[in-house]
Amino acid sequence: MSQDNIVHTKNQWLYSHVEVNYPTKESIAGRAVYQSSAVTRTCRRLIEGGAVSKDFDVSNIYHVDFHRLTIAFALLQSKQWSDPEESALIVEFLSQIIYSEPCRLFLGYEAGETIAAAIVTQQDNITLISDIVVPEGRADEFIHGLCTKLNIQDTVQTPIFIES
Repeated sequence: MSQDNIVHTKNQWLYSHVEVNYPTKESIAGRAVYQSSAVTRTCRRLIEGGAVSKDFDVSNIYHVDFHRLTIAFALLQSKQWSDPEESALIVEFLSQIIYSEPCRLFLGYEAGETIAAAIVTQQDNITLISDIVVPEGRADEFIHGLCTKLNIQDTVQTPIFIES
């Protein structure tokens, strides 16, 4: 599996959540907003090596496994869209997520506030960390924290890719 394949896997997983019998028109529109942003994203290999100046406290990184956290994830993700209408559509789209492999959602908290989010996709010994939302300058810290929490390292046999 290549980096393009795992990105495709993640995107198809996301899109499938509104491929149901009676999707809302807002969730379909939200998927279209997300799809248009997805074409501008790039993917790079993590290649661990440099030390991160400060680790994100792994005890403050949570696996999203119930609906209230899904809503928190969707709300944080929606802040990436400056247009209020698009932002609302993203919330509708992402709040439809049902927990299933190969993707997992994660949230990071600090002082009781949700400040970070990401999707981790794992398949065929490849990991993709995507849809990363963090305060300015803290992406490496959060990514390193996720890798520590998940006990994964970027190696030849188990590459980690970052989509941004």
